[in-house]
Amino acid sequence: MIRFVFYTAMMILVCMASYCYRIGGDSMERRPINDNLRLLDTCSDQTKTTLLRSGKLVYYPEKHVIISAREETDAVYFIVDGKVLVYYHSDQGQKRSIFILGDNEIANESIVEGKNSVYCETIEPSAFFAVQRKSLLSMMATDFELTLTLMRYQEHKTRRMSHQLKNTAFNISLEQRLAAKLWKLAKDFGEDGPDGIVINMRLSVAFLSELVGASREKTSKALKKLCQFGYLLIEGRKIILCNPEGLRDYYKTGLCKLK
Repeated sequence: MIRFVFYTAMMILVCMASYCYRIGGDSMERRPINDNLRLLDTCSDQTKTTLLRSGKLVYYPEKHVIISAREETDAVYFIVDGKVLVYYHSDQGQKRSIFILGDNEIANESIVEGKNSVYCETIEPSAFFAVQRKSLLSMMATDFELTLTLMRYQEHKTRRMSHQLKNTAFNISLEQRLAAKLWKLAKDFGEDGPDGIVINMRLSVAFLSELVGASREKTSKALKKLCQFGYLLIEGRKIILCNPEGLRDYYKTGLCKLK
């Protein structure tokens, strides 16, 4: 019995170690943490040192809600590795996606007050550098560059949110909304491949339907149309933009120009 308990405990420890390494990947194992916080490049060395001493690295699995609407958050989460989905619930209780955030961004909606009107959920195993909000505010009070950096970031995020909401408007076709989302994902998370730009994410029809605010059936039909137009290729759960310029023009104009 004692031997069984011992081996069980060892297996749990091995699995936990493997899990942490898988989340971190090469970027986490081979680079110091400050290399993953490029958002703070303009800050003084003293601020960076204080920040690193004040925070800690935390890991969350896929589909973990780290920030909830109508709840106050004590920590500010800098995304070190992974991706999160920012969304809200409609009056009918439907999940409405706003945008996806990746490395070198901040998961929080609010830094100063800590109050949230949206949710933030991991869409893959992710690592964050978490700093207590009060500690961050104290550093902002003594370092203007840090304050300016975070203000600029929040302003950029607000503009991005406005743009994303415009692309989710229901006065354009579903195909255009989907094209806009895919073009933005390719811009943020795309990698060059032999057939075009590969979106470095696992994209299911269910997930895409949440992004565009439509049913899975309608989203699937819209996705097939974009493939027929020659804009996309689908390989498993990977989507490839074989004609990114055409896809961009299509979501802006609604006019299909076949290659």
